[in-house]
Amino acid sequence: MKPPYLQEDLFMKGYNVESGYMGYVDGQYILFACEEDYREYAQA
Repeated sequence: MKPPYLQEDLFMKGYNVESGYMGYVDGQYILFACEEDYREYAQA
């Protein structure tokens, strides 16, 4: 089994856009202010 930090990275994906960061959450993309905000949301 992979360490938890590697498993977490598998579920997090997104990309930068002009108005922020599009992060993939529960089957859809959500706009966040930045990638750090997305990571905090996904880890909560």
